[in-house]
Amino acid sequence: QLVVRPYPNHCHGQKQREQFESLMLKLKFDDNKYLVDSLLKSRLVVLDNIQTVFFEVIAYGVPVMVFHDESMWEFNREFSSICEEMKKLNMLHTSPESIAKFLSGIVDNIEDWFNTSEVQQLVERLRSKYARTSHDPERMLIDQLNKIVGTKN
Repeated sequence: QLVVRPYPNHCHGQKQREQFESLMLKLKFDDNKYLVDSLLKSRLVVLDNIQTVFFEVIAYGVPVMVFHDESMWEFNREFSSICEEMKKLNMLHTSPESIAKFLSGIVDNIEDWFNTSEVQQLVERLRSKYARTSHDPERMLIDQLNKIVGTKN
């Protein structure tokens, strides 16, 4: 079932909810207070931008696709190159029709698509560069700060 998670801000989120409801689609709204709980229950997360939630989804290893409006968002050369790879692997789409067409072809096999070696290699690069996780983040922060000031702990 398609689940929509409106923007968490009450005013903006309410407006989004009303817009979706006006389409008369059979949608379920995710009102879970904790985003991570919702992410971990998802077979696929579809986003409308590449911001914080995108990198959280990457960190958790949940299948993800993005509808990216190129007229609204611009990235530096390095990340633009990554976006081109994402397009080739169908993680990033520049039109709603493109993402809908691709999804209709894999809806029963999302995991097969996401777990291909090419997609997983890109996910791992994204995770390594932009969404690293640590079991000891305080130690990681201290080590990085020590490198900056030139001391060892």
